Amino acid sequence: MATEPAQKRKRLCETTTKKICPMIAKNRENTQFATLFDELVTIEVSPEKKLFQIHKGLICHHSEYFRGAFKGGFKESESKLVTLKEEVDHLAFQAFYQWLYTGKIRDDEDEISWEASRDCQFLFNTYIFGDAHGIPDFQNTIVDRMYTSFMDKSAIPVTYIKNLYEHTTKGDNLRRFLVDIFQSMSQCEAVEFFSPSDQDHYPQEFLFELSKALLEDDPGRERPWTMKDWGKLDTCRYHNHKDINAAVTAAPGAEG
Repeated sequence: MATEPAQKRKRLCETTTKKICPMIAKNRENTQFATLFDELVTIEVSPEKKLFQIHKGLICHHSEYFRGAFKGGFKESESKLVTLKEEVDHLAFQAFYQWLYTGKIRDDEDEISWEASRDCQFLFNTYIFGDAHGIPDFQNTIVDRMYTSFMDKSAIPVTYIKNLYEHTTKGDNLRRFLVDIFQSMSQCEAVEFFSPSDQDHYPQEFLFELSKALLEDDPGRERPWTMKDWGKLDTCRYHNHKDINAAVTAAPGAEG
């Protein structure tokens, strides 16, 4: 399959069976499902002005942003309508909507690949949407999909790193994932990703975090992985383990 030059790839590892995240399992077990499917609310996604009707209990359960909007005493509590900012990608919200009801971010989820520019943009925009709207379980799903794509194709989407850093904050899990990928490269592997034509793809903050990670790496300590055994990695390392049930209980108006 042909890819754009910046979507460089190398067979670096073998796939492995993925375990379910303990916090995701806990969130599912402790969820009071009877409260999720109550009255319907409407989300308007601009600039297309596309309308989505969603159960209020369901969207408030998963999203801190929508919990505040619909249960925080704002006008949206009465109107039952939230209009998202124009910069919100409607495909990202469509993925969230589908995930809420099916657990999948797209019908062809298993075919999503970091090798395809369209899919890369979709995954990063969707992750950024989840981050901006406080949806940790949704973000974890995106991270797992990215990890699976990396394992299957060994493609590293350097063209989207700058966009990620522009829309997330220090300590973000996907940032750490990308830094760890580069940190675990050998010198020969890294050369492919740092040619003169690539220099505009890496924001200063990413390069600083990578340099710091490399300097702090103790040569005498056994590293948890190398580029040849990424399949042993537990993706929980890059999950947001926030207890969403506790967050729902503590939210203003959560009992209403």
